[in-house]
Amino acid sequence: MEQFQQEKLDRFVNSVDGEVDAQISDMIQEAQQQGEEIKSTAKDAALKASYDRIQKAVKETEAQYKRMIAQAEQEHHCSLLSHREALVEKIFENIRQRLVQFHQGASYPAYLQKQIRDVKLDANSVIYLAPADMQYADLLKGTSGAQVCEDDSILLGGLSITAKDSKCIIDKTLDTAFDEQRKAFSTTYHLGE
Repeated sequence: MEQFQQEKLDRFVNSVDGEVDAQISDMIQEAQQQGEEIKSTAKDAALKASYDRIQKAVKETEAQYKRMIAQAEQEHHCSLLSHREALVEKIFENIRQRLVQFHQGASYPAYLQKQIRDVKLDANSVIYLAPADMQYADLLKGTSGAQVCEDDSILLGGLSITAKDSKCIIDKTLDTAFDEQRKAFSTTYHLGE
């Protein structure tokens, strides 16, 4: 009987051991499954964080390159404008020199006479000349009968005319023509654009 009891006890222990082993096996399998899920979630979170950092870095790099390109374009535009301004200065300095040569040339007195030819002048009219052109005062006074005065504001040459009783000024100075041509050139011609 004792043996029977022993066998019964062994079967009970084996049954309990089997059940415990099955529960342990289930617990291990569940723990492994949870571990895999945790690893997978952590891996997904790490991948998403990496992706987000990469996207942020890409956007920052794009913004940096856009700023660099905009700055380079701005510098190029400024360089182009500086070069254009230098060309305009050179062109108009050459024109100024040609006007100075014309002013000193033999045809200049005839030019001054031509400027007053189409204007009705009388003793009430005043012709203004550059200080350097006062040598032609008698010539112009004889041609027109008008009074001739010096005007320090006329630098390149030419003349301006007023009537004493009129507020009208006829400006035929080379200075004004030069300035008007320069303004017209700046608005009409777009060098390098």
